[in-house]
Amino acid sequence: MSDGKQTFQLTALESRLLNLLAMNRGNAVTRAEIYQHLWRGDDSTAASLNNLVCHLREFFTPDSGVEIETIWGIGYKLMVKE
Repeated sequence: MSDGKQTFQLTALESRLLNLLAMNRGNAVTRAEIYQHLWRGDDSTAASLNNLVCHLREFFTPDSGVEIETIWGIGYKLMVKE
């Protein structure tokens, strides 16, 4: 992934999460759906998912037009300004 100035390397889990959010762009993806997609039902913690989302957000600057929005009590939503 590149911002035009530098290239960022996503981990496999970050890439899978971004792909899932992108496939559902504009719609909330539940935490349960994310856990199932990323870890296939294996044990994971909320902190693991929170860290992945935090790292992805760092890739997108506030003026990039891309935002991962927290939907409290549900999950996350990828928003892209056009």
